[in-house]
Amino acid sequence: MFRTSLSRWTSNSLGGLISNRLFHFGITNNLALESTNYKVNVSQGLYGDCDSTVNIRKATLSDYNTVIAIPHQINTTDHLVDRYCSFISRKTNTGYVANVNGKDVGFLLTHLIDDGSTLVLDKLRIKQDSDNKKIKKAVYEHIKQTQDPTIKTASMTPHPEMTDTYVLEECSDKEWNLVTVKTKETFHTKITDLHEKLKKHSIQLKSSKRLFGHDVKKVVSFPESYRHLFKDERLLKSDILYKPVVSNVDLVMDKRTLVVGSNMSSSSSVLLSFGTYSYTTEGLHYNLSFNGNTNECVDEHLFIHMISLLNRGNRNVTFEIYVDESKDMLTVEESLKIYGFHKSKIDNQNNVGWYEKSLC
Repeated sequence: MFRTSLSRWTSNSLGGLISNRLFHFGITNNLALESTNYKVNVSQGLYGDCDSTVNIRKATLSDYNTVIAIPHQINTTDHLVDRYCSFISRKTNTGYVANVNGKDVGFLLTHLIDDGSTLVLDKLRIKQDSDNKKIKKAVYEHIKQTQDPTIKTASMTPHPEMTDTYVLEECSDKEWNLVTVKTKETFHTKITDLHEKLKKHSIQLKSSKRLFGHDVKKVVSFPESYRHLFKDERLLKSDILYKPVVSNVDLVMDKRTLVVGSNMSSSSSVLLSFGTYSYTTEGLHYNLSFNGNTNECVDEHLFIHMISLLNRGNRNVTFEIYVDESKDMLTVEESLKIYGFHKSKIDNQNNVGWYEKSLC
């Protein structure tokens, strides 16, 4: 939590902030991973004869070791290693473990959002030498039997054929409802380099500040004024597209998330950004989504998000940026270059789709 208001930044350089320890925001130097008490035992073998019955059970905190030992399916950053405990502990989330012959061979996490009308399928993991198709189908059939059939399932993916629900049901592209498309690119640098660049290129904040839950609820409570902020009326945060409604705000505003807003008094000029960090084997990973007018204040938003990360890692930091249009990414990229970020040559997808389909 911030110990100082961001308004004090407007009259201080970064050097002053560092000397006054204002940029620490109450972050301790010995910040531990949420998964500290659940270390992975990589020597555990999880093998099974998939000609046998697939048994499905709800995941618990004690399943951490076996779940993390199962490789995740899609070639994206694995956030589950760090955030398994917080994901499983949330009341609106449910994890499912697939077991064959006494061996845990699969896992799927679901998020119930949008006033209970959308079930997001996420974090799919299947043991490599298992019957991939059979296990996915068993998990999905279990979900269909235990959930209200009017609920829609949804998943975000760079490619339709990689969608968790797509693979489970083996549907064609036309059977899915494409809700929205965002532009994504990733950038990386070293924390030590970022620290030095921020000292050298500190800025004064003109109209940007940190927002809290009540601020975001106020925004989504007036859709006629702020509907243009959210493409296809969706708010992207950490690979999940939420409807911009009050009931989703508490799900979006977890302790890992920082929201920044600018020009809040002018609906046509408002810019909102949602940033969430995770620890990965490659270093610190930051998922950052922009909504609204990127013609102004992008540099201020990036500055605030970068400052918040300085004490959260000592190696590499990767920014995964989402914007509505490719032209908006050019503005972000120019600002990141100033602080020593390099665009990743791989794992960049211009067409990131969100797909929905009814459970029934």
